[in-house]
Amino acid sequence: MNIISQNSNKNEKSSYYKKTFEEFISNSSLAGFVHLGAKHRLERYVWYLVHMFSLGGTLYLMIYTWNNFMKNPTVTTVEAIGSKNIERPMPGISICSLNKISRKKAEKYAQHLSTISGVPRDDIMKNISLLGYLYEYNIPPNPEQIIHFQNFLEKYDSTPNGYYNTTERLYQLQPTCEELLTECKWQGRFKNCSDLFVTELTMDGYCCVFNYVSQRSTVKISPVVIENNYKPIEFGTRSILKFTIQSNSSDTFFTTLATEAPVKILISLATDFPDTVSGGLTEKILDKGTEKILRIASVKTITTAEVKKYPITKRKCLFRDEVHTIFGSYSYSNCIMECKISSIVALCQCIPYNFVTVYENENNQYFQCTLADLTCLNSYSNKWMTLFPTDYEGNELEREKLDSIHCSHCVPSCSDDRYDVGNDDSNIFINGTRANFSVVHVTYDKYIGVFNKQDVFFYWYDMISMFGGLCSITMGLSFISVFEIIYYFTWVIIKKRCKMVLRK
Repeated sequence: MNIISQNSNKNEKSSYYKKTFEEFISNSSLAGFVHLGAKHRLERYVWYLVHMFSLGGTLYLMIYTWNNFMKNPTVTTVEAIGSKNIERPMPGISICSLNKISRKKAEKYAQHLSTISGVPRDDIMKNISLLGYLYEYNIPPNPEQIIHFQNFLEKYDSTPNGYYNTTERLYQLQPTCEELLTECKWQGRFKNCSDLFVTELTMDGYCCVFNYVSQRSTVKISPVVIENNYKPIEFGTRSILKFTIQSNSSDTFFTTLATEAPVKILISLATDFPDTVSGGLTEKILDKGTEKILRIASVKTITTAEVKKYPITKRKCLFRDEVHTIFGSYSYSNCIMECKISSIVALCQCIPYNFVTVYENENNQYFQCTLADLTCLNSYSNKWMTLFPTDYEGNELEREKLDSIHCSHCVPSCSDDRYDVGNDDSNIFINGTRANFSVVHVTYDKYIGVFNKQDVFFYWYDMISMFGGLCSITMGLSFISVFEIIYYFTWVIIKKRCKMVLRK
């Protein structure tokens, strides 16, 4: 008796499910659903197949669209209205003397070493120029000479700790900013050059640096930046920088370029440690007796906060507060520099003089690079000047991979400023003779700069619109249709179920 009753209940349940479905397809607003209840079996089968193909096509298009979106979820556009250059930060400007060792200071140093060692001053003078090879990791014609001279320096010019302080000695041998810079003018007013420029280490050694802001406590900050609350100075309506470079060819002792040009000008982001490998650096050679006008155009890229919701592998960029480098906040240039420094330390077991203040040398594990390390530095110098592409996945460039630095963890900055630098040159003559000084003007090129915006390809409401459009085209499905399905297969079934229970 119980078995008969259970079978009766199952039949009754299946009956009201079937009736609900028949009621749904006969009253549904979905396109073509009414034909699923056609009297002829063949007609019903045809419409079932049509709807199955429509459902399959809809799912395929939605999955295909979603996968394509996740491959490149962001898009960068050039805004129609750029931002004013006067409201943008000026770049960091470094004035680097091409004469790395002053003859006058080399003679003084040679005399000092001669006094304490008894070696003739002229013999020492011939060797002091060897210190200049540490700037570009070149090898002198007589390689054995560098080891002999390094042993001599460690014997007669070592620190109380017993090692030769390359960084301090190169600083003392080079021309100072006071000797190099005169007649500095800022915002239309003459200023002491020491209020605008400070001596700081760069990839090109000690340079006179303007508007460089770093989070490192060891970095010197110029008074004009301190007055700006330690923030990069904006161009402003009158932010025109002018200065004069003095040339003293008689004091040249070791130069990195075979030219009479007195200085090299480096232009980069004010918060970055500039380096040519990262591509964030512009170099300009200033010839002797030249007036040069540097016109700087900025290209600003910002990224919306919505992009941060996607993984780094998808957006392919990093925000400044996501990762920290040895220089402070993240930037692509700083990341490449950190990777390069780590490679140098790992391969040659020493810290180059110009990175001593930035490298975190725990427990003084590594010493400064000296002439004794020059052979190792020279053997890998080309490697450190080449960056292997991080997006290359093939196996054909194994040799190139060994001869370059591989910084796969370094990705572009999400928000960044780049500078395009144009220049106008004219010669300066005094009484028909080329002047022994050069004049530089730094200003912005255009009132309006290029403004790029990186944003997600689709916001959530765009996704709803896109997927809704697909469902509407392929199946005639809308939000009302979805609500209708839920209504019939929840509320209507529940009502019928309640009625069935009450009848019992």
